[in-house]
Amino acid sequence: MTRKQSKRILIIDDDETLKDALTDDLDEEGFLVTWCTNAETAFQEMRENTPDVILLDMVMVNIDGFAVLRTLKKDEELKNIPVVVLSNLGEKKDVKKAKDLGADNYLIKAELSLKDIIKEILKMV
Repeated sequence: MTRKQSKRILIIDDDETLKDALTDDLDEEGFLVTWCTNAETAFQEMRENTPDVILLDMVMVNIDGFAVLRTLKKDEELKNIPVVVLSNLGEKKDVKKAKDLGADNYLIKAELSLKDIIKEILKMV
């Protein structure tokens, strides 16, 4: 009997408080979770272990999530990876900007229902 391969989730977020909760929830669902706190390590991780879904924060030190999204969607090898934005930025202009840059979904951290969203996105992959 072959075991179904776990889907890879890459989280790019510098919020350590969120890290344990998200990782625990996703691990319980059988996802392989990798956490990066900055864009440089995130792009290295994407190239070494291509994720099935990226969870991306918009507000980070050094480079914001908009810049990460812009760079990701211009990269021929990585541009088709679905991206779910996780952010505290909830203004319509921020949501529109992220979606215009290629985000597949935009979630406000305070309103998370992450497991269901990821399962839904992975159905499209």
